[in-house]
Amino acid sequence: MQRVISVSYVWQPERGDLYDPNPLSSIFGIKVVPGRTASEKVYTMAGLEGFKANKRSQVAMYDRLFNETMAPMLERKARKLLADKKFINGTNTYRRQEVSKILKRN
Repeated sequence: MQRVISVSYVWQPERGDLYDPNPLSSIFGIKVVPGRTASEKVYTMAGLEGFKANKRSQVAMYDRLFNETMAPMLERKARKLLADKKFINGTNTYRRQEVSKILKRN
């Protein structure tokens, strides 16, 4: 009986070829999932839907600009919320208000 191993490949546009980002885990059938960011945790705690890719975010330049400018600011502010006992123990409504304040300030 043969065992089929599925491998996920990543496109490397500057070189024009595909490569497996983690060949050892692929050999053993292990899927490596990155940990959740502070922003994702805050969104989940507030009962809000996280950011999703849409037609506009499929443009690499916009994604790069967001990742370089907005994402670090959101992460810092989300980490502060996660350290705040009032946010952790607060109601869903309070958490949503706090997340909305962060987004409006940026």
